[in-house]
Amino acid sequence: MDAGMNEVVVGSTGSVVCATVPQSAEADARRIVAAVNACAGIPTAALEAGALAKALDLLTEAYADYQARMPAGWVLETRSALRKIGKVIP
Repeated sequence: MDAGMNEVVVGSTGSVVCATVPQSAEADARRIVAAVNACAGIPTAALEAGALAKALDLLTEAYADYQARMPAGWVLETRSALRKIGKVIP
C-alpha cells in the first residue's frame, strides 16, 4: 500500500468495519492492542451493537444530572481536581 493511504477492514457484509489513519505501523499496532485490551470481557455482539457508545451516552447523561443536583462550587472544584490528575471532564 502507498504511504499516506488509509487501510480498511471490511466485515462479512461488505461494510467497512474500521479504517486506519496514516501513521506508523507501530502506532497502529499500539492503538489496536490498547483497543482490544480495553474491550476485554465485552462480548463481540455487544461491541458490534454499539454498547460502548450507548454506555458512554448514559454515563454522560448521569454525570450531567449529578452535576445539576450539586452546588455550583462543588462542580468547579471537582473539575479542577480531575484536570490536575489528568482526567478530562467537559
